[in-house]
Amino acid sequence: MALEKRKKPVRLELLFTKGKVIFLNNGRIEALTDGILAIAATIMVLELHIPEEPSLVALKAEGATFLAYIISFFMIYVMWHSHHDAFRKAERVSPTAFLLNGVWILFITLIPFVTGWIGKSIMSPLPEFLYGLDMLLCRASFDTLYRQMQKDNPGVLSNAWENKIFSVITYILQAACLGLTFVFPPIALIFAAVTTVFSVIYILKPTGKET
Repeated sequence: MALEKRKKPVRLELLFTKGKVIFLNNGRIEALTDGILAIAATIMVLELHIPEEPSLVALKAEGATFLAYIISFFMIYVMWHSHHDAFRKAERVSPTAFLLNGVWILFITLIPFVTGWIGKSIMSPLPEFLYGLDMLLCRASFDTLYRQMQKDNPGVLSNAWENKIFSVITYILQAACLGLTFVFPPIALIFAAVTTVFSVIYILKPTGKET
């Protein structure tokens, strides 16, 4: 009888029922997301071609593609860390958060496409613009997902975005870079690199708390 009374935390599967708030299984959502992000990061390496000759000149020809790959790979890795941290702390995920998670994944899966394109046309405005736009949509969709998870888990994720001013400034600069891509195309890739470096530094910064 003692064993029968022990219950696991309530994390129900997706059931659309009228008049009820239904929550989802965190583990399955994380597993699906992890798999998709891993595939997206792996696909990008296929755009890297082995130089035809063993020379620095031949290697330099792949320089732009390699640079775009490195930046995009670490961006995906940083976003995965943020996603993992949020879902690790959350006790429940609502159907709305589930759908928002899907929108975020959609923009993540576009990263290999735009990364490969700017690798071949790094000085062209349109590929750089679409790259910057996808990065902006990735960020905006994740922030929207995070806010929804805050509503689903009151008080659990409330302190994750401490510097709202910095976040707003980043959005403004990112939007400005989209316009500047038609003047100086590489600005989108440069901005992505800078924000990724700051994100890595933030992740590595000791907090004195369990992560």
